[in-house]
Formats: sequence, structure tokens, C-alpha cells
Amino acid sequence: MTVYLRGSVWYTDVTRNGKRLRVSTGTSDKAQAELIAAQLRAGQSVTVRGAPAGTCSLSAAVHRAWTESWNGQKDRQMKTLHTREMLAFFGPDTPLSDIDQHRAASWVAELRAKGNSAATINRKLAVLTCLLRMAERDWALPGYRAPLIKRLDERTGRNNRSYLTEDQVVALLQRETDGRMRNLLVGLLDTGARVGELLALQWDDVREDGRLLVFRDRKAGDTLPVPTTERLRELLLESRDDFDARPFPMSYEWYLQRFRESCARAGIELPSGTALHVIRHTVATSLLERGASLSTVQGLLGHTSERTTAIYAKITGRVLRTAVGMLDSAPLGSPINATGGDGPEDGRV
Repeated sequence: MTVYLRGSVWYTDVTRNGKRLRVSTGTSDKAQAELIAAQLRAGQSVTVRGAPAGTCSLSAAVHRAWTESWNGQKDRQMKTLHTREMLAFFGPDTPLSDIDQHRAASWVAELRAKGNSAATINRKLAVLTCLLRMAERDWALPGYRAPLIKRLDERTGRNNRSYLTEDQVVALLQRETDGRMRNLLVGLLDTGARVGELLALQWDDVREDGRLLVFRDRKAGDTLPVPTTERLRELLLESRDDFDARPFPMSYEWYLQRFRESCARAGIELPSGTALHVIRHTVATSLLERGASLSTVQGLLGHTSERTTAIYAKITGRVLRTAVGMLDSAPLGSPINATGGDGPEDGRV
């Protein structure tokens, strides 16, 4: 294979002098792309359509990335959010050559000031890095070299995740007057889903008269049907006529702003930068406190390993006290008689 299609543009995949060349041909014409690939293989000088780095603006690069590569990827919703923030900070007309380590560091500083965690900042940086490397590797922009942008250390505080108490959840729901926000809160609380998964739902994904939601964009890439609670089912059926486009029709930014305002009205103080994902932590923690196993919570949250579930849903003091209480009432190494019998099989599980 000498050329392959990404989005609407053909890319070369040829080897010359032992070096593999995979670059954009800048054309949607396969025959033209194959000609360029042959010229590259033969060592000929080839001019690929594309603006010099100094004149290629950030907005033009983002548009090209969506056209050629990103559109259709399963993380497109998060990429949309991150590129929007990127354009707002750097400016849509900023040339790619002006985006260096120092300007990236300034963006990181602004994100930190807004309360973004290291993990969240790294996800935004990953999109920026991907874009700049694509410009260097695939688009053959004359003289352009993507800067090295360092990621942040995420280890500090990774296991210290925030979550809402049951009293806070009750106060939040009682004081929420907007039906769109209330529906999302209930959807998050009653499914444990990620915000992006709910926002991506179409009405076709609501099955069996509202008793089942089919998530199609889990991180593992699988489709997962999740049963709904009766509370969520009723809200979905009631709002179907009101929200024609999607069950959860507003943007992520709208829901996040409303969530923070709702928390303030309910008197809930959360760490700076806390996002809607805190509700997913809340669901996981609450289920573990109520006795659900890690494997059960893992299945609901769509995690690929129990280790991830254990990180998201930290074991709270109540669970530890219950466990110690069980050991205190029946210390390990002492005879256990769970059923009242006196044979060795009576306490066997």
C-alpha cells in the first residue's frame, strides 16, 4: 500500500533510503496522491499543497485536523471542548509557529488558576500536541518543527478524589429548578455514566420504553446497555416531547456552569475546579458503601480493570469501620459459626 485515505485526504506510505515516509499529499484525488508517492519513492522533490507554518493559523490547522483525521473518532466530543478552549486562549489567527513551550506554559498556568487538575490539563495538552505534531509529520509545512510540550505529573493527589455526601445530593436535587439540569443530574446519579456518554445519547439509544440506555462511546470502545431506574425512566419519557434533538440537549459548558451555580445555591463547597465528573465518583463511592462489590461497580462504570474502580471509588471510613467491626465480632482464627450449627461446614461460604 503506497497511499491510504484519512478523512478526505490521501496520505503516502512509502520507504526511501530505508526511511518510511507517511505524509499528507494534500489532495483528495487518489491518482494524484499515487503520483506524489511515486515521486517521493524515487527521491524527487515534491511540493505538497499546504501553507507555510508561519501563515498557517491555529483555526485553519484545527479545521484541517477535523477534516482529515479527528471527525468520527470516539473522543470527538472532548476534542471539540478542548480545541474550543485552545482557540480561545491562543487566538484563532495565531500562526502555528508562534505556539511554543512558553505560550503553552502560559496556557497551563491559566488552566491551573481556573482549578483544572493535572490530569485534565494533560488531556488538553494532548490535543494541542497531537495537532502540532500532525502539522509537522503529516502536512509537510515548510520549516515547521513542533515544540516539545511537557505533561504535568498526575501522581500527586490522584487518590484523593472528591465526592458528594448523600445530604449534599438531596440538597442539590431539591434546589435545582431547571428541568434540563435536573435530568442530567438524575441521569448521572442513576447510571454512573460519564458526562460525555450522556450528552452523546440520541433518542434511538433509549430503548425498551425508557428502561434501557445504550452507551456507544465507552473508553474501552464497547457498546454497553445500562438499565435505567424508574426515576430516570419517568424523566426521560416526560421530556421526550420537550427535547427533540437529544435526551440531554445542552452543551457541556452550559451544564458545568449550571452545576456550579446549583452547588452554590445548595451551600455545597467543593474544591476549586471540581467538574461534573464528581458525580461519577459519588455513585461509585455510594455503591461501595452500600455493599456492592468492586466487580459490580466496575461493570456499571465500564472500567476495564478493578484497579481503576478502586482509584475512582475510594474506600470510605464507613466501609472500613464496618469491615473492622466484622473482624471484631468474629476475629480471624477463631471458630466461626454463621448458621448456629456446630460442624465445620456450618460457616462455610
